[in-house]
Amino acid sequence: MTETSGAGINRNWAIAFCMLSAAFILFFNLGGRSIENNDYPHFAEIGREILETGDWVIMHSGGEIYVQKPPLHTIFIALSDKVFGINAFAGRFPAAFFALLGVCATLLFGLRMDRQKWQTGVYGAMLLLSSYGFFFLARRFRNDIEYAMLFSLALFSFYEGYEALMARRKWISYGLFWFFMGLAALIKGPAALLPLLIIAVFLLVTKSWGKVGSKIFFVSFTAFFVVVAPYLLLLVSHKDFAQFSEMLRTSIIMKRNAGLFYYIPVFPAKFFPGSLLLFACLPLFWKKRREIAANPKLLFLAIWSGLYLILIHFIKAKVYRYLLPVFPPLSLLTAWGIGQVLPLERWAPYVKRFWKIPAALICLGFPIAICMKWGFMWQALVLAVAALGMLAVAGGKMRDAVVLLCTLCIACMLFIDVLHTARNKEVSTNKKLYAMLQERQIKDNEVLIYKTTGRVRYILCFYFNKLIHPEIEDTLTLHPGIRAVITDPGNVEDVTTVFGPSSEQRIVKGHKGEESEGDHVIIFYGSGASPNPAGV
Repeated sequence: MTETSGAGINRNWAIAFCMLSAAFILFFNLGGRSIENNDYPHFAEIGREILETGDWVIMHSGGEIYVQKPPLHTIFIALSDKVFGINAFAGRFPAAFFALLGVCATLLFGLRMDRQKWQTGVYGAMLLLSSYGFFFLARRFRNDIEYAMLFSLALFSFYEGYEALMARRKWISYGLFWFFMGLAALIKGPAALLPLLIIAVFLLVTKSWGKVGSKIFFVSFTAFFVVVAPYLLLLVSHKDFAQFSEMLRTSIIMKRNAGLFYYIPVFPAKFFPGSLLLFACLPLFWKKRREIAANPKLLFLAIWSGLYLILIHFIKAKVYRYLLPVFPPLSLLTAWGIGQVLPLERWAPYVKRFWKIPAALICLGFPIAICMKWGFMWQALVLAVAALGMLAVAGGKMRDAVVLLCTLCIACMLFIDVLHTARNKEVSTNKKLYAMLQERQIKDNEVLIYKTTGRVRYILCFYFNKLIHPEIEDTLTLHPGIRAVITDPGNVEDVTTVFGPSSEQRIVKGHKGEESEGDHVIIFYGSGASPNPAGV
């Protein structure tokens, strides 16, 4: 077998391993946990309400018009609900699906970026997949993964058009650029236009405006128009547009403000383990700055990540999720730097010899600990077998230290997800509330929520698959037919004063890891509230 054919087998093994691993990692146990407050359940509920109300233009949360975010993310959830049913898997599916698209796009761009070394593409994809912030947000109901991956797909598409020599390829690539920009705008609003600034700076630095093919680039803008215009026309013609417009005008979209240096300690943790390798490559980037400046692909990735990081530092509203759009370019830059700095071939014999030690610790330690604490779980057993297989390929077949490191981190995070699934019944306050209602066969129209902390109503609406009584914030009045009132412990006297003595009261302890921030009480009434309660 020639050396060339051996390299071809290694490349094919690595690409197949990366793609199959990504698919398994992002979808394994995706619906294992019920929805929790830290899952941002109101997005899942908004998607569910689309199906209940039949309104695909103006979103509703708890029956009220919702203006905080554009509609596409919750429309994706609604479509997923139609396919998979109303459940946690369906709510998380769009984020996981777009995460998979982002990993595949990063892999492809890296392979085209460095055709001599498959490691650049595979390392880039694995670093992205294994990064702490990316992994866990890909398994949540939020819209940030979708926006970040569409942001990245748009810039990857632009660069393909920029380098294309044939007009047909430019049309396709630029059309995809504007198409992804349009989808991102319907996910996140005006922030989706930021790639245009990155492109402008790149063209200014490289002085390559003529290479773009400006006529094709600007004419292909029609793809953006085709995506965005139908929604805007439907919105303006909607019967509730005036109310929507007024609410949008007075709404405060983002309240989480932080200092100028907020991202400095946050970034290393959220990009780990990539941040560890990135910092190791920084001296190389400075040493080879002229080589990077002369390489358009590397320069494009450097401008993308550098400019974006600078801009978000000066935006008053800060949250770690805003870092996601720089994870793909930084993963690829780090992957390229690793190939220049680390003597990976020297490490191959040690990887092959010692990979079994961390694999055994992870694939035996986690399942044993989970089974001892919470009993047998099929997820832990399946994951142990799958993780051992992935580690065997990374360490035994590929003998690659970087792929092994990423796979070890991914295996740990997957086991942590299974651990969360195991303890979900203990910490999911709202799941306990719903279970108690179900035990007594209490229907959605027989529940009343009064002055509770957290997002109790949203989650119960999701579990019941139907809107329940609006939460009462101020004056409590008698509602005939109510069999259960959910409130906080300090409000029990208010309820019994209006509804009369209860047949039973149950306290559900809150969990400090959730946004509920306290305990809840279910006050039960036998066959509906008395029409003449005591004290009224």
